[in-house]
Amino acid sequence: MTTSNNVSCVIMAGGKSSRMGTDKSWVDVSGKPMITRVIDIITPQVNEIIINTNSDDKKYYDLGYPVQNDIIKGFKGPLSGVLVGLKNCNNDIVLSVPVDCPLLPNDLVSRMLSSITDEVDVVVARREGQNHPVIALWKKRLVSQLEKNINNGIYKVDLFTKNLCCVQTDFDNYDYDIFMNINTQEDINKVKNHING
Repeated sequence: MTTSNNVSCVIMAGGKSSRMGTDKSWVDVSGKPMITRVIDIITPQVNEIIINTNSDDKKYYDLGYPVQNDIIKGFKGPLSGVLVGLKNCNNDIVLSVPVDCPLLPNDLVSRMLSSITDEVDVVVARREGQNHPVIALWKKRLVSQLEKNINNGIYKVDLFTKNLCCVQTDFDNYDYDIFMNINTQEDINKVKNHING
């Protein structure tokens, strides 16, 4: 039986944040940097966290977690962050989450683990019928296959997972968008309104 105690997490902060115009990790969300909010939510749910970023900003290292750049250079998308997690984490199951989702639920890992079997390769979070493929549990055994696919130009999560045993975990019981990602000041205001009640 797998528990949250043998699950690792890679927090993916390796994107360009082009729509935001600044590094999303350090955007203030009700008094905390966005990356700190994500860390606070995820820490009780896993026993290992690494941060994937392509920034050389010292603040990432000051967070107290291992920091890893993309292995395959050139901003190849979220699969590059997943590869970093699979290569560097110590557990056989790795959670991937993006840095710009500050409303992730406290039962994310426990509920997704309930969908894990020996045969399952990937568990993807889903809400109201919409898959959120960057928020997923990955088996470490996929590392060589994933690296080969990225090197062959497969950068989209859906393209990689379509030939895998991929299942979904539904989070329809939440009445707000727990998987909302932040791209604009308007998004930040929505999240602040929720956090502040």
